[in-house]
Amino acid sequence: MTAPGTVSAGRRRHPAHRTPATLAACAVVIGVLAVVAGGLWAVITPSMSALKGAHQVYPIDSVAGVSAFAFVMLGYGALAGVLGWLVAPGWRGLPGYATVVLTTVLGSGIAGWAGTLIAARRFTDPDSVTVGALFRAVPQLWLDGATRGTPSGPWVLAICAPLTATVVYLVFALANRHGDLGVGDAPPETPAPQPVPVQPAPPA
Repeated sequence: MTAPGTVSAGRRRHPAHRTPATLAACAVVIGVLAVVAGGLWAVITPSMSALKGAHQVYPIDSVAGVSAFAFVMLGYGALAGVLGWLVAPGWRGLPGYATVVLTTVLGSGIAGWAGTLIAARRFTDPDSVTVGALFRAVPQLWLDGATRGTPSGPWVLAICAPLTATVVYLVFALANRHGDLGVGDAPPETPAPQPVPVQPAPPA
């Protein structure tokens, strides 16, 4: 003879810290990291050949600088994805992912702006060059016809960081063994009761 035994509920995990301040802090950290990424690009980027015109500077070859910025943004996006997952565990899922993507898009612009300002100290000032002269200038990141023979695509460099951030965030989500992504707000799993054998009564 068997009887249903008493089975205790699964161990409840403590919910992760979930406040708007945590999500905002994560966004600020990713934004500050964008300035660091821009500074890194300014240090490692090769210069661009440019021609000084009467009213503007005509870039000749900016492929190397653009490629360097793209690779820096790929690394920046990967690190942002890691930070978004680890710094704000209570916001894992769509809110946390959306914050990471939007912040990396904005961060790409910040990195380009900060990097251009820093790199300008390394290369020749266009105002000091005579009209018609060739000189080495800061690579032009705004791809509005900057590279000969290529279509205008100012938005291209803005998708590198969000792309790698998305891949990293997805890998973390798929590798997580909890259905709630480790947030801790899901009810504990209760196993089904198992029949327990009933011991026969001792003889009188």
